[in-house]
Amino acid sequence: MFAENNTFSAMSWDENTKMWSKTGTYCSVGAARMHPDENIDAVRTWVSTETGFIVISNTVKKPDVTGGDGVLLKIMKNGTQIWPERGWCVLDYDDAQGKEFEVPIEVASGDNIHFIVNANQSSNYDTTFWVSNIKFANKEN
Repeated sequence: MFAENNTFSAMSWDENTKMWSKTGTYCSVGAARMHPDENIDAVRTWVSTETGFIVISNTVKKPDVTGGDGVLLKIMKNGTQIWPERGWCVLDYDDAQGKEFEVPIEVASGDNIHFIVNANQSSNYDTTFWVSNIKFANKEN
């Protein structure tokens, strides 16, 4: 998916690159990487198939640390931001080490979890590796 003006929209599958993309832009989403365009966020969406408590384990990093101005990150459940608490998490352009974090949250069947990468000022060098592992768990654990 991509987000433009706070609206999520479907992307087209590109068989050559094996990625989803928005035609006419640099915005793309692959199996483990995302690239936003200026004014267009790259969004990977997971849809819950059941009701319960999940823990989302995330690893986010920059594969190319030679330029750019970094990216901005957030996770939303439906229309509510769940990580970070507010605003954006900054991933610096030279952060090859990246960030690892967990997000515990209750979900209902049909809930959408959106993983969003924003270009910051410029979309140059904005390819971002974002791998999330989502597990249903007991709320007490």
